[in-house]
Amino acid sequence: MSRIALSLLLASRSAVADVYLHHPRGSNNKLNEVGNNRQNADRLFDSENNGAFHRLRLCHLSLRHPHLLRRRRRPAAGKGQLKYYESSYLDLEWTNQHGCGDRDGNVRCNFVIQYACEDSMPDIRDGYRYERTAGNGAANGDTNNGDREGETFFPTEETSSEPERALNEPFWTFQDCYYRERNKGLYTADRLNPNNEDQLRAITTRQNPNGDRHGLECPEERDYYPYWHPTVWRDVAVITDTPDHCDFYRAASQNVKDYGRCCDKTIYDSQDGRCRQLRGRPRDNNNSPRVEGPNNQVACEKGITDNDGTFRPGKWIEGGSWDTWPPDCEKAPFSRDNHLGNAADRDVWHESGGTRHVGANRYRWKVPDDALKALGKDEATCVLRIRYNISTADFDGWKGFLNRGSSDDAVTSVYNNGDALVKNNPDGDFIGFQQSRATVLGTGSPLALNTNTAQIGRVFEDRSHTFKIMKRPSGGRCGWPARIFNVGVRGRRGNIVQVYPSVEYDFVPNQLHAYEGDCVHFQWTGSDANSAGNAGNGRQMTDRTNLVELTGRGTNVPCVPSRLCDDNIDPNGNNNGQCLNNNPFPTNQNERNNANCLNNCKDLNAATGYFDGGLVPLNPWLSLETTTYSYMSTRNNDFSNRSQKGSIVVHPWKLPVILGGIVFFFLCCEVCLFLCRRHIH
Repeated sequence: MSRIALSLLLASRSAVADVYLHHPRGSNNKLNEVGNNRQNADRLFDSENNGAFHRLRLCHLSLRHPHLLRRRRRPAAGKGQLKYYESSYLDLEWTNQHGCGDRDGNVRCNFVIQYACEDSMPDIRDGYRYERTAGNGAANGDTNNGDREGETFFPTEETSSEPERALNEPFWTFQDCYYRERNKGLYTADRLNPNNEDQLRAITTRQNPNGDRHGLECPEERDYYPYWHPTVWRDVAVITDTPDHCDFYRAASQNVKDYGRCCDKTIYDSQDGRCRQLRGRPRDNNNSPRVEGPNNQVACEKGITDNDGTFRPGKWIEGGSWDTWPPDCEKAPFSRDNHLGNAADRDVWHESGGTRHVGANRYRWKVPDDALKALGKDEATCVLRIRYNISTADFDGWKGFLNRGSSDDAVTSVYNNGDALVKNNPDGDFIGFQQSRATVLGTGSPLALNTNTAQIGRVFEDRSHTFKIMKRPSGGRCGWPARIFNVGVRGRRGNIVQVYPSVEYDFVPNQLHAYEGDCVHFQWTGSDANSAGNAGNGRQMTDRTNLVELTGRGTNVPCVPSRLCDDNIDPNGNNNGQCLNNNPFPTNQNERNNANCLNNCKDLNAATGYFDGGLVPLNPWLSLETTTYSYMSTRNNDFSNRSQKGSIVVHPWKLPVILGGIVFFFLCCEVCLFLCRRHIH
């Protein structure tokens, strides 16, 4: 257990976006509230951030009201969910504030990317109210009167099933977390008192000492990776400044490893293997100590004896492995501290040889089919999660300390409270000035340090809104074995100041390298709930995007479409022009100067915020030359206020292979003839 604790992800509160998922759009707990910032930090998870991308609403714009929540029950509300085909390539992009990479000596860091689908989150949904899952049932009489909305702290299975409120983790994850004893072997500095009975459960951590609830997320699971009990999350990648740790991350991932939990044996035996945490024992009138639910096999198999003498047996169950590939693990790109911006020195994948990339942190994810197989369905609703861990270098959590000297032992609870390795905001004579020296130098006062022990190691989190993974076409140009690349849009309406910590509009990827015969899935979404004063074109408060071709990235006037979309019919029957523009809508020719006119199609006002251009095969003809197609959005590209452009570089392979095969064939023939003649002679 101590070795697992080495890879801890620790966190504390923050009011800025320390990690921000740009593509696919991160929620930071926001739903559809009008404005730049979220209204409920507890809606789904502990993000530690502010500001976010909205969940799309597709009610007609004529129904607009300044308070978008009044439209939430309309039949079209909540549509526009993004869809990604299995085995397609999806570029994930994010920014982080506190730096990372081996050239940033200020912090030690990693990023953990995970996803979960309805096979482990059966009722996953975005909902249409921004309140968190309600709690109207007390657990063992425990309530939290200071809780948001004055509601009882503990949720129930019934309240977690309310469709109007969002849900990621299922009810049992929080229930087990609430009743399970926290890992007391962890280094928590001076933040958790071992004698405080309110800080004994897994809902209390160094970053969450009060046991606050964020949706149905388990705080201990959030703050530590890899976690030592089964979770609902599949691992995608670990991106770290210390690649030497990759073997550990791969071996300890739940993708390949089972983890244990303590089940109430009575429930397990009577409900066909349903595992629910064996609950502890409350304090009785004779002041016998409260006992929490077991978190290890030894304690679990001892069971719990209640105050009235009733014995409740436990059953330790090992399981949870996803039986899939271990996560990718790679070196983190360099990003500097105090800067929620781009990273540098990152290789962008493509077969032409690789290029250097200066832009947002990026990971190219091959969308898996695990959930489709588990469900036996052609589509699955999922959510993506990224966690960003930063740790101080004042002590080495991997090697630890022995009598304040370096050793191979882990930093554990041995150093908690009075023995904390770093004190909370201390003051003192750290430099060692003598009084005589202080007199000469003009300072005899102690120095104060800003070392909040809840922040010497921190985790920040963002999650996407729900999306669907779909079975790919079985035939046609985009069937197996053609590769599919997703092209989407990041950013939202406004200038760089108004949208921060988001960004202005851009295509993702804004330069795609592919081969002829590959396919591109053009798809994006937007919102109708941006702040009314945010800069932009077209109807205020709305995000809209289209795509037209350019002769080059430096130009700003569309050209006649080339053969990029010629003869391309996607398997869903969408027309060819969809890859160049939105569907046609009634146009008010007399309202060109009326940016807010609903029928002003020239500014895309009549278009919906969600657009699916279908699958577009690239260059079905034969070519020897690399071809670059450039494009922009006519609505959002506004030289010189902002730019929204992209390009696709198509590399040939069919004709070179055919010609090479022909040359090879004739060479073989020549060799055979030569050998035959020689044999005859």
